[in-house]
Amino acid sequence: MQEDKEKLIQQLLDSSKIQENLSTLADQEDITAYKLLYSGLKEEPEGGLSLSFKSKVFQQIKVEQARANDIKIYVIAGMVILIGFMFMAFLAFSYYHLLLKYADIIVKIVVFIALALISLTVFNAFEQKYLKLER
Repeated sequence: MQEDKEKLIQQLLDSSKIQENLSTLADQEDITAYKLLYSGLKEEPEGGLSLSFKSKVFQQIKVEQARANDIKIYVIAGMVILIGFMFMAFLAFSYYHLLLKYADIIVKIVVFIALALISLTVFNAFEQKYLKLER
């Protein structure tokens, strides 16, 4: 919500409708701060950007790209798992008489798969909490 407000204020500062619409969005102190900020952003820094600033920006871009790639991989993996479960359910209903012979082995395999999925979920949750603490 705050980002939308800031984008709108930036657009209004860039356009000619500054005085009319800005007073409804923010108080005069905020408007002055935004004007100073955006006027300063139009000028290039005197000595260029510092190396630490550049590295932080590049690092943040890499993190966002990695996060986007991870989401794609998770979606693809989820779809493959879902299709696999659907196929296994089809086989189970089609050949249930054969499954009754091997029920104890099937139960052990299902328990192993369930424990593996639970452990992956717990690992992912702890990883997310650790990443939040790192920031």
